[in-house]
Amino acid sequence: QVGQSGVGQGSQLIEPPLRAIERMKMKAFEDDVLTALKLPVESGDPVAKLFRSTLLLKALGTTDLIQVKVRAGSRDQAQIWTGAVVDRLRKVHEQLAQPTVDRLQKQHAELKKQMQIIEEERKNLLTIVSKSSERSGDGRFSTNLLLSNLLLQKNAELRDFEMRSLAVDEQLASIRAFPTTLVDRIYVPEKPASPKKLLVVMLAAVLGLILGIIVAFIRNYW
Repeated sequence: QVGQSGVGQGSQLIEPPLRAIERMKMKAFEDDVLTALKLPVESGDPVAKLFRSTLLLKALGTTDLIQVKVRAGSRDQAQIWTGAVVDRLRKVHEQLAQPTVDRLQKQHAELKKQMQIIEEERKNLLTIVSKSSERSGDGRFSTNLLLSNLLLQKNAELRDFEMRSLAVDEQLASIRAFPTTLVDRIYVPEKPASPKKLLVVMLAAVLGLILGIIVAFIRNYW
């Protein structure tokens, strides 16, 4: 499953599945996977050739899912190879999403800092209003009115920053920002994909029959 980077008010994929598939088809990506597996990357190497030639990628409809298939020399090897492909894509997507995550975290920290400043100013105004209300006199009415308006303004600013902070929290939440990962365990068939014994026997029987007929015709001709 292709991860999300938590950009904007809605969910946004780190990379469209089709573009991710084209990235995974590149030789550089295959070389990185082989290097991570500590396998040779030379094109002529039989192991590298097997990996490159059997790596099949497919976007599943309009979803954010990518199907990964690969053949190897054993069941354990096939599982390790498939896991390495997914792990490499996850690391690439983490690098792509990191600037966005860093920006959101920086924005979140700045909002928290501004909220602390406004909260301190609000507390100071409350103290001033409390002391001013204890005093009497006509001149205090306009002062108290001004202080009350300033207090209301600070309360409004604080609520605005709280809403903005909640919005950033939502974008950073795991439901909107999560890494590319497997949706289930890697499936490896119990029976090998190749060679297909039944198909080999059938082809051998057909070729043997054709060859026998040809030999019979040649002998009959001579």
